[in-house]
Amino acid sequence: MKKLLSLVLIIGLLFALAGCGGEGVREVSVRAVDLGLDNVNNGIRDIIEVQAEVPEVILADETVQKAINDDLKLLQTEFMQRLGELFSDANEYTAAMADAGIDDALFAMDLNVRDAYVNGDILSIVLEEYSYTGGAHGSSLRCAFNYDLKDGHLLAWEEISADSSALVKTLKEYIIAQASSNSYDDYYFFDYYEEYLDSAFGDGTWYFSNEGLTIIYNQYTIAPYAAGIIEFTIPLEEIEQLALNANNSEPTAKGEFEIIHYSDGDKEDIKLSAGDMYMQDKDSFLLTAQENMDSVKVYRANYYEGENSTFYAEKLLLMTSNLKKREALQLKYPLNDGLAYIIVSIETNQGTVNYVLVDDGTIEANKLDGTNGEFVK
Repeated sequence: MKKLLSLVLIIGLLFALAGCGGEGVREVSVRAVDLGLDNVNNGIRDIIEVQAEVPEVILADETVQKAINDDLKLLQTEFMQRLGELFSDANEYTAAMADAGIDDALFAMDLNVRDAYVNGDILSIVLEEYSYTGGAHGSSLRCAFNYDLKDGHLLAWEEISADSSALVKTLKEYIIAQASSNSYDDYYFFDYYEEYLDSAFGDGTWYFSNEGLTIIYNQYTIAPYAAGIIEFTIPLEEIEQLALNANNSEPTAKGEFEIIHYSDGDKEDIKLSAGDMYMQDKDSFLLTAQENMDSVKVYRANYYEGENSTFYAEKLLLMTSNLKKREALQLKYPLNDGLAYIIVSIETNQGTVNYVLVDDGTIEANKLDGTNGEFVK
């Protein structure tokens, strides 16, 4: 297989999100900000592998922007608190292991932005944290933050429906039907798992995706550890009379793009997705829309070469809900074989189209059509 592209975002590059709200099209930008923990206490890094990214939102309305970002800053504070607690536990654990003649104990904490969506007046940002604190395996926790774009406040579960009990009843019936369907044949659910469904109808365990209202069940909630994190998504049309302030529109664009390198000409009229002029950088290239494009996302993904070659989403690097003609996402490509693969996913009027970026002397985008690989979020 060709050497695949590893991608580093240009510092300060924004990725735009747009949604149709009551006041027309809302322009929203979000970026994943690395907390820069390379400089964290050396004693911590000696026994804990740590990496963290948190989202930052940019809006035309600075008051709403500040409200959202002030809330998101709490993520950094809470993460550092958990890191400190893990450091204390890790010190005790490694000391005990050293007494037993084991000196290679290593813990881990990782926080990343998994995805982001805009539906109507709601901005949903999905995060995932992985931690290893000793024992047979680590654990993952997925959570979602949903913000009202009209005033920037964090939405509570009770706010998304005027009839919460009716919404919960509909969701439970849908989830039970889905869990019994062929779609979940590979899952083993706990006996009486239905009794624990209510645990996800609350803050932090729901978001509006492109497909509908998604409910998150973290590990051990309704199934064993091996089942991982389980999500159920109910289409909005199933709950349109119950859920407020969210809507989905069908993609209308074709999703055609070209890759323009630094050495190429004809770049003068290109603008970055957030509206900035093209920044000169000899190590960068531009993912440039030939026509208007809907919901363009760039993911870092892991590759599994089994009976079917599959790329699994690890985290979202950037996305824009609309890339206009001759607008571009500026990406940088120092190669590093240790990084995961880079997938570009686009919603088009013909469905979702996925590409893997490869480096064969020049950067190319190879379409994944099922025969040469598939992408799984």
